[in-house]
Amino acid sequence: MSTTRTKMDIDLREIESLHLDLWAEALCRHSDKDYPGGEAMNMIGPVANLEAWEHRYEAAESAAMSDDAELPNYIQDQLDTETHPLLVLATWEDAIREERDQPTDLRATVPRAVAYIRNSLDWAFRTNSFGEQEWLAVDSLAKALRSVRSALEAVLHDGVRLDKAADCLKCFQPLVREWAGDHQNPKTIDDDKWVCRPCGEISSYALYLKTLENEYMFRATWLSADYMLTAHRIPIGTLQGWASKGFVTKRRNVHTGRMTYRVADALRRRDAKDEAA
Repeated sequence: MSTTRTKMDIDLREIESLHLDLWAEALCRHSDKDYPGGEAMNMIGPVANLEAWEHRYEAAESAAMSDDAELPNYIQDQLDTETHPLLVLATWEDAIREERDQPTDLRATVPRAVAYIRNSLDWAFRTNSFGEQEWLAVDSLAKALRSVRSALEAVLHDGVRLDKAADCLKCFQPLVREWAGDHQNPKTIDDDKWVCRPCGEISSYALYLKTLENEYMFRATWLSADYMLTAHRIPIGTLQGWASKGFVTKRRNVHTGRMTYRVADALRRRDAKDEAA
């Protein structure tokens, strides 16, 4: 079960990240003749609550039967209910909230649904005194998350785009992501490759993360002391001494709580000391 839980957690994080990329994909396909924005635009679009829609459909069906009117075309005839991110995630969020008696009046969004489902994973995998799974829908939820993730990866795979924030560690040219797998043979991000076309260098996911870290360090305007040491060869004690004397501006990162330092100030002070030496 721990493996399934880990995979679900990874799938949820990937779904949230990939969902953000849909906007860029839709913009890239804005000129598509048949459907501006392509499938990405469809997956971004809003959806109805399935339960509420079913009630409306039944009401319309009753009216049609009594008035001999034709039934309208409903969204379930046009939308893939098994892969639309918001529809699937919001439906499962509603199911879990009902089971846990945790209703909400907030509008359903992909980030909210992802956060709620991730925070509910411990509850979902709870067992009774006999070691038996209490919530029997875990496997169905895991399958639904994998389907949504595979669909997102397939849509984004259709438009090959550069990972703009990462350059090759060898020749510093942009890397291109090569997606692994498809609907019939789904893969994870660990199977993808990042290829540098000018020099042919191939990076794994782990090496790509290292590339991103390097990009962050060399492009950031604020860095922590340890990153400043790695990226710009400024000893931690020296940097802290400069900050205490007012040569380098410092501020605390509100998200991590770590102290960060303005890179431009530190480099200016370092270069001045080098010139004096």
